Amino acid sequence: MTRRRRRFSLEFKEEAIRMVLEGDRTVALVAREFDINAGTLGSWMNRHRIASAQEEQQPVSGPERARIRESEWENAELREKLTFLKKRPPSSRRTVDDARQVRADRCGEGSSRDREDVCLAGRVLLGLLRVA
Repeated sequence: MTRRRRRFSLEFKEEAIRMVLEGDRTVALVAREFDINAGTLGSWMNRHRIASAQEEQQPVSGPERARIRESEWENAELREKLTFLKKRPPSSRRTVDDARQVRADRCGEGSSRDREDVCLAGRVLLGLLRVA
């Protein structure tokens, strides 16, 4: 037995929506009272919220529109800078600090007794290894 699709008047829908919005009853409870599916009443509620939100929106004034456009432009520029800064430098290039460093593998021997720290010109700390 198939059930015929019911059609509801605009006044009926508005009354059901008003009962949910003004009262402290849930959508499911009002739907039971009106003998309709709760999903149907929920979709009516969503449409009502969208329609009322669009009515409440005010047009943006000229200075406000210019400020929004400037903020969007600045946002796009900052995104470009961020993507550039996230890129890794090419692996074949070495930085200035890497070129000056000398690496030595101590094979896990602990602290070196052959090392002596020397301060050059009062600023640069240089580690020297004593060679026997």
